[in-house]
Amino acid sequence: METPEYGYPRGCPCTPDWHHPDCSYHGDKPKCLDAHKGNCQGEVKLRESLSGTGTPIPRCDFHWDKRLDFQQDHNRRYPMMAPRDFDPMDAGESWDEDY
Repeated sequence: METPEYGYPRGCPCTPDWHHPDCSYHGDKPKCLDAHKGNCQGEVKLRESLSGTGTPIPRCDFHWDKRLDFQQDHNRRYPMMAPRDFDPMDAGESWDEDY
């Protein structure tokens, strides 16, 4: 699907004046974001961003599984809701501070 702004595929970071060097939205085979680590395995596909930006990210099957494991660990360590034993009076902090 194309965007009306520049005619590039949706999610493409390029503009008419600038082309991202690793852009994989122009019909080229996508390159894994973590390819520099040298241990890619499986098919490289555009995967949903886990940060909620909506930007598709090219990752191989191996690195996608690693990213999912990292996200699961992150969600376990930093839950959206305060743990039952969290007491804001202990350190004078709150769980959902507004910055």
